Amino acid sequence: MRNFNVDLLRIIFAVIIVYAHMGVMRMVPAIAVGPAVVFFFILTGYFTMNGIEKRKERGETIGKFLLTKLMSFLPYLLAASIVTFVLQTILQIDYYGYDVGESLISSLMTFFGDVSCLSMFGMPFIMGNVAVWYLSGMMVGLMITYPLVLKYGHPFSKYVAPVIGIMCLAACLRYTGMLFGPHEEVWGMVKGLLESVGSLCLGYFVFECVERFKAVNLTSFGRHLMSFIELGCYVLSIVMMFSWSQVNTGHIEGHLPQAWYEMAIIFMMVVASALTLSGRTSLAFDVSERPLLKRLSTFLATSSLVLYLSNYYQIYYVSKMMKQLSLEEKTMYIIVFVTVSFAIAYIGGKLLLRLGRRLRSMIVEDAVCSG
Repeated sequence: MRNFNVDLLRIIFAVIIVYAHMGVMRMVPAIAVGPAVVFFFILTGYFTMNGIEKRKERGETIGKFLLTKLMSFLPYLLAASIVTFVLQTILQIDYYGYDVGESLISSLMTFFGDVSCLSMFGMPFIMGNVAVWYLSGMMVGLMITYPLVLKYGHPFSKYVAPVIGIMCLAACLRYTGMLFGPHEEVWGMVKGLLESVGSLCLGYFVFECVERFKAVNLTSFGRHLMSFIELGCYVLSIVMMFSWSQVNTGHIEGHLPQAWYEMAIIFMMVVASALTLSGRTSLAFDVSERPLLKRLSTFLATSSLVLYLSNYYQIYYVSKMMKQLSLEEKTMYIIVFVTVSFAIAYIGGKLLLRLGRRLRSMIVEDAVCSG
């Protein structure tokens, strides 16, 4: 089943993250965006569990799984990092006063840092695109949790994973007050890594919830009720994210610290995502047998990643190079920069994927011939 709603939610939360990055540059009011990133980690955890039995049957190694995951986004990351490299080089020369050689060397270092996803290894200082921390955290989080899932299977995802998930996210919120700020330190670890491990574990648990939910026979009224809960959780989560923009002290109307505020949003995200992924609500929209809509759904899924990778440095560039402009003018430039960067990263990523497949098939053919 290809659930269109999952991919639609991906692009919605990606747009919210773009808005949040504008808030980081003080161009719009800040929002409590951490739970939006948690949503993407939850999806990764769910889909990791969803295909684990088939991978076991094939005898797929942990290394093969991680390499496949890496190659699924690396072409788009490469293309997006090239755009960051160009913008960073220009910015450093025109705004920070670097000479051409210094700027090229600095940009090459950050290009390497972005593409190699080193930020969650405690090396954010060589990172240009701050958004890359998510991919770095995802890979390291999978390195830590996937072997446990593979070895202990469903007992781990049912009983242990939710405990780990709650503990990790609670630690982030308890010691820093919010999920934002992935490079802070918690328990001697980079907070983004702790957030990744916790959110992935919640995703493993969501898979178990979905499996149980699929076994329940629902009446038409039951499906409508579940849809009401699903939609209500998403709407309320988004409203709560944006409502925090009115308060920058960490409290809402003098009570409910932001840590509890974000934990409440995460709880609703878990409930809503489990209902969406089950495909059992009346809002579920299966496009498996609809080729055009299936292609649109796939496009939205890929676009959410590309948009995520093609906005932060573009916003940063505009905020520095065009700070004398009005917000409306800056917004126009950001839309142009992000749109062009998105197109380059999307098309470039697709071309690199095809090139990679072509090279792999040539290697396989050569190996067969030589054998």
